[in-house]
Amino acid sequence: MQTQGFMDLAEFVEGGYLQELNRRFLHPIGLSLAVYIVDGRIQFAGIVDGRQDPAGLKFTRIDPQATLMAAKMEQEMQRRHEARRMRLGYVVQPLPVGE
Repeated sequence: MQTQGFMDLAEFVEGGYLQELNRRFLHPIGLSLAVYIVDGRIQFAGIVDGRQDPAGLKFTRIDPQATLMAAKMEQEMQRRHEARRMRLGYVVQPLPVGE
């Protein structure tokens, strides 16, 4: 088993992980993980709280680069889903029932 480490924040953002975390999970529940750039370095800004809006949040526009990143993330998800199902028997870790 490979040792776990930390992904560089720039890779997280530029690779589309932040975009898809926001688009697929956080935006629909009214939240957004925000970053900003200081002296060329990406830093966490915090969590935008838009939970007062029943429709949640959305990107103001989705450009072709965002579409490419989403497709790349979809491929990564499918690859990993298959591996998790084969190895663990599930994709999303189930919660214990009745405890």
